[in-house]
Amino acid sequence: MENTHKPTASKAVLFGIIGGIVGSLAMIGPKMISNIQLEMPYNVNWIVFGIVFGADQPNAFAVGLGIHLVTGIIIGAIFGIITGKITKLRINKISRGIVLGIITGLIVFGIFFVPMLQNVLAPNMMKLMMSMNPDATQDMIKQKMQTKLPTVIQTSLVLHILFGAVLGVVASSLTSRYGIRQ
Repeated sequence: MENTHKPTASKAVLFGIIGGIVGSLAMIGPKMISNIQLEMPYNVNWIVFGIVFGADQPNAFAVGLGIHLVTGIIIGAIFGIITGKITKLRINKISRGIVLGIITGLIVFGIFFVPMLQNVLAPNMMKLMMSMNPDATQDMIKQKMQTKLPTVIQTSLVLHILFGAVLGVVASSLTSRYGIRQ
């Protein structure tokens, strides 16, 4: 069902931010389960993010999780700005919000996550795994990580699609409910 609501620019950004938060939260549980299935610590991704941003190991998980949420907020805000300002991308029904959200998730996966994985996560995860397994050689850890890489990439792709779908559903639902009539 098409609506006749158009959010103000500030509402579109707010709706995008809320969608970004909910989308980021939706990724956490499945990512933890995936990590466990890959025989990695459930929170390893966020620990690595936290350490990269200067947190000590006891606080790294919380800092990394915070960075994950802030990233979702920023992506949601950009989504809100774009869908609120560009008429052809305006969200006028839930299905359109889902499609635009999924496209956003795929863009974030390709432009942000893949380079982050290659240049930040993988090398720092290697260091963390070595510190957690002092008896393992670097080659052993590297080989183990390389065998898991295809699954990590596939899972991350699905999680970014999930993020985008949730972002789109939330933003379009809020637009439909609280937008202003033209």
